Amino acid sequence: MNKSNLGVIIIVGLLLIGLSFYGGYSIGNNKAISQFQREKNQEMSTMEISTVEKLLSSKVIQWRPITNGTVKKTLDHSLNIVGFSETGKEIGDVIIPISKDAEIVSMYVLPEGAPEEQIMGGISTREGKVVNLGNKEIDFGAIKKGDQVYIDLELKPDFTVEGVSVTVWPANLLLFE
Repeated sequence: MNKSNLGVIIIVGLLLIGLSFYGGYSIGNNKAISQFQREKNQEMSTMEISTVEKLLSSKVIQWRPITNGTVKKTLDHSLNIVGFSETGKEIGDVIIPISKDAEIVSMYVLPEGAPEEQIMGGISTREGKVVNLGNKEIDFGAIKKGDQVYIDLELKPDFTVEGVSVTVWPANLLLFE
């Protein structure tokens, strides 16, 4: 074997050793970084959940989610409500339990000349006539399929929701004429 062949073999050998060392180092380093990132992400997720839990259950922050929709059916003190797209297609379908202590009020059409203190709002008919509305407390059983409902929700400690206030807009609200 001559010296030039021996030199090439040594250089190739050193190159292979160097590449092997670099490859092993890179793989090990990536595994270490990946493990560190997983641990950090898990730590952050736990911290974020804890922070969100504290935030949502805080007595200082007044946070009240709401929902509204059309009553699909009434269940045992729960409302199955849906929404509708612009094309009239039914979207969403959720069952909201309603607290036994919930305030439930229904809007109704006031007679002409009703006292100001009874007027809770107004609505315009297609003909342009403004109709004054009042509200009255009702029982859960008075809510019917097709009624529009606006529900104030309370987030419970187990992260479920419960309706604590319900405003009902009966499906036949303007069928008075």
